[in-house]
Amino acid sequence: MQTPINDMPFYILGYALMTVGLAGYALFLSRGDLRLRRLASWCSLLACLSIALGLAARGVQVGHWPLITSYEFALAFVASILLLSLLLERREEAKGEGMIALFLAFLLATYFLFLTPASLQVARPSLPLLRSWWFLIHTVAAAVGYGAFAVAGGMGIVYLLRPLLPFLSHWFPEPEALDSASAYAVRIGFPWMTLSIAAGGIWALLSWGIFWNWDLKETWTLVVWLVYLFYWHARALPRWPGRRTAIVAAIGLAVVLFAFLGMRWLAQAVSVEPLQIR
Repeated sequence: MQTPINDMPFYILGYALMTVGLAGYALFLSRGDLRLRRLASWCSLLACLSIALGLAARGVQVGHWPLITSYEFALAFVASILLLSLLLERREEAKGEGMIALFLAFLLATYFLFLTPASLQVARPSLPLLRSWWFLIHTVAAAVGYGAFAVAGGMGIVYLLRPLLPFLSHWFPEPEALDSASAYAVRIGFPWMTLSIAAGGIWALLSWGIFWNWDLKETWTLVVWLVYLFYWHARALPRWPGRRTAIVAAIGLAVVLFAFLGMRWLAQAVSVEPLQIR
């Protein structure tokens, strides 16, 4: 039975806070008033908390962890990006890196909240095999890992666009700052994604007796992990940090979005039943 959930007000409030936060960042970059930057940071924090409260309310009403469906995971994905935007703004000499992450969260929230069919937004009962701590660790770690990788990719895209948009250069951080922020996000995301893969394997082993099954979701999660493994090793090579690693990060963002959003489309194209989780 599908359970009606009155958690949308939390998500709409979070979306409104993200909108105000983006306006605050834009005004800060234009005027240099640190109060506007603090306003934007507070909006990011409150938006993250609002989404988390919405998920908590959903969890209380349905009686299980609210990370069962792709819609619930998407909201956790957005919350992790918002959290990372705050971490980026706390770094020394930060200038707009948090705004890039917030803008990415805003775009994804727009898609998930307003373009996701209502039938996919409803809560679903938890199957017995999902009532596992290993599954919970797997999904939470995946949300953090995907969020950090998405931010790294966003920094890479801005790095590549910056020379093409010189009239907006005063809005964008310097290339060195973008490269550093991208590496910082990967440094956060890679251990979490590694933990997600390991926990997911243990959960699968306990549930089905096999650690790895090479289904669509597992395969593309591994692809995401390998892209950023290559990114991290490429930074140690001469002449790679900078534009080349930005290209890898941008490709990584495309892979992250396909691994998360494209699975349902691909499953339908090959006549495989869409996954209900993540």
